[in-house]
Amino acid sequence: MYHSWFCYAVPRGPFFDNETYFQISMDGILLLKELVTSPIGSIAINDFRREQFVLCNDGLTLKLSDLDDASIFEPFCTSSQDCAQGYCNNEKCVGFNEAKNLHLMFEQILKFLSARDTPEFLKHAVENFVSNRKRHGIDSSILYDSLLKIVRLYCQNVRNFVKVCKVYA
Repeated sequence: MYHSWFCYAVPRGPFFDNETYFQISMDGILLLKELVTSPIGSIAINDFRREQFVLCNDGLTLKLSDLDDASIFEPFCTSSQDCAQGYCNNEKCVGFNEAKNLHLMFEQILKFLSARDTPEFLKHAVENFVSNRKRHGIDSSILYDSLLKIVRLYCQNVRNFVKVCKVYA
């Protein structure tokens, strides 16, 4: 038995039950929101991989453990056509770092939501969540609200009062 302060690497693949996966996903999106609203500016994690994260508190808290390749610089531009993501403002592609982080978070952690054996009552909400991610202009706040709806729907329909419901229901 390990203590709650013990942290371990995030395993590859969808190896968690629904409630643990929801908790990890919510933590990941909350992290993205923090990176966007940082006092030093929007932060991009350029080496954004599952290996950069650890799980703590009996596997229910996602923590970023490696920030050595973080950047506050967004690409320069002269018009919004120069920006692959975001829009041009004061010669910077505003929103680029957030879009990059969202894409990588989805590829490393959130994509497993659609690969899960989703309960029937969640299928429509999960499909919306996955398709929302593909829309231009989506940000971490919208993604958070979408996942929160899924978690609350899950909590309304499960028989047992699970840990994630205590936090987000």
